[in-house]
Amino acid sequence: QLNPELNTMSGAVWWMPTTGAFGPANGLGDFEGHTEPATMFGIYFTSSREDKQEQPSTDAIENSQIRLSDGTLLFSPNAFDTGGQVNIATYRMADANAGVKYMGFSLEAEYYARWISSLETTGFIPVSNLFDQGYQVQASAMIIPKMLQAYVAGSEILGQYGDPWDLTLGLNWYPFSSREMHINTEGNYLNRSPVGGPSYPYIVGGNGWLFNTDFIITF
Repeated sequence: QLNPELNTMSGAVWWMPTTGAFGPANGLGDFEGHTEPATMFGIYFTSSREDKQEQPSTDAIENSQIRLSDGTLLFSPNAFDTGGQVNIATYRMADANAGVKYMGFSLEAEYYARWISSLETTGFIPVSNLFDQGYQVQASAMIIPKMLQAYVAGSEILGQYGDPWDLTLGLNWYPFSSREMHINTEGNYLNRSPVGGPSYPYIVGGNGWLFNTDFIITF
């Protein structure tokens, strides 16, 4: 449900100082095999005033929800185990990332910070604002140029309600030597997953290994 107010802003700035490009759609990994280092730096910011009527209450595949760092939905009844409920909140998120690609190798890292403030509530909740931060890092290598790629990735959230993290090991196979179609298989180790739903292969609070394989076509 959307209201008629203009209360969401988002912006991004990025810089590619060495080659002026970072591959199609700035995709992860150096499938193209850059012969000189390709670098990219970016900063992003989003601000939005949200209320519980605008936030989806279901885990439908197209929905995205604001959660505490333990995966609890911010606007759910009794989210803080005190009987209170958040009705309206201001969400702000800042992000900075950097990456380099060269000769089939790539390294990318990202840091993000999230603030939730100006809470309007029913009943008592134990906080007046929330701050969470996190990071992710991914490295990859083309084992066989334009054919087989291996990668490792990890991320962690440092939050007020938990510090979940994950680790991923994966392979991408490009049977037609084209980025547009590939087969991906990976193993993910989860430690108290803070997200989940039909658009993810894992559930909120998940722990341990999971393995999945996807056939992917991009346009």
